[in-house]
Amino acid sequence: MTSLLKTSEDQIRNRIDLFHLDQGMLLINIPQVPLDSLDPVTSRNKGYFAYPPQGLLYLAAQLRSLNLTAEILDLNYEILKAMQTQDSVVDDFWKHLIDKRIETMKFPFIGISLMFEKTFDIFRKISQYIKNTYPDLGIAVGGVHASADKEKILHEGLADFVFSHESEDSLRNLLLYAKGEQNVKISNISILGEGSQIISTSMLAGVEGDYDITREFELIPISDYHRVGSVGILSRLNETDKPFATPLAKRGCRAQCTFCGVRYFNGKGVREREVDSIIKEMKFLRDTYQIAHFDWLDDDLLYHREHIMRLLQKISEELPDITWAANNGLIVSSIDKEMLDAFERSNCVGFKLGLES
Repeated sequence: MTSLLKTSEDQIRNRIDLFHLDQGMLLINIPQVPLDSLDPVTSRNKGYFAYPPQGLLYLAAQLRSLNLTAEILDLNYEILKAMQTQDSVVDDFWKHLIDKRIETMKFPFIGISLMFEKTFDIFRKISQYIKNTYPDLGIAVGGVHASADKEKILHEGLADFVFSHESEDSLRNLLLYAKGEQNVKISNISILGEGSQIISTSMLAGVEGDYDITREFELIPISDYHRVGSVGILSRLNETDKPFATPLAKRGCRAQCTFCGVRYFNGKGVREREVDSIIKEMKFLRDTYQIAHFDWLDDDLLYHREHIMRLLQKISEELPDITWAANNGLIVSSIDKEMLDAFERSNCVGFKLGLES
């Protein structure tokens, strides 16, 4: 097994050597709604999801730490923005945006986020366009659905590399290797080898998770996402003209639901950020970008009672003018009157409940 993994890692290292990875990365968030399904009335009523691409911010922070350029092109945001003033959007719209960014960056490595199966068709279109128009550019794909469907992605020739699980560490090590460091661990990466064989390195779920991404918010129009869409019904109940952001306090989930991909993608257990780090990020967003509402991305926000109670106390003391919601669902067994009181003191406007056994 060790020999096979070594051989796999060597093959992937050889593939890395084929591309110029020292010109930075263009990170692309693909549209979350098929373009032919976009309704102008729904768009202008801010009825479509406009989640900021939080995962790409974390990847961009890895590039900054290596003194490499990162740009984020949020096609979902750009299309929803265009739909505020027009009745439809065609493929040439996003093609032009991609062309413009690639022309500016000269020779970037392309990273595409593929989170959900329903967006596979538009992902395919975008990847094929880049492959056909810019055949010398390398493409890496990551995200929840990419992790689950790497064989299809590679066999269709839609990517040169597929990243499985969370990608901060694996992307960083790939870039370190490209910069000349030989003694780095290449993991969580798959390629299409000779004879259409899928070649994968070792797969390691779970990364640190507590990264400072405050500088990366300048890469996206974080103050304007509320102008083009929402992050669920709870944010809409809280006024549609409130700028919002989507922080992440914990990664993973304590549950073991067989129908859910969280445990596969994030690994076993829950990793939490330092409370002071979370508060620092929230205060930065409020003070710099006038963010007034926060919608947690966490799959298990209430894990570790002492941690969440301390976080809510800090919010009530240091961020009394913001509101928050939990559209992603909370585990019912963690909620009691004391916690509900803490919700109220910290200006929670609503939450969803997970009723799974």
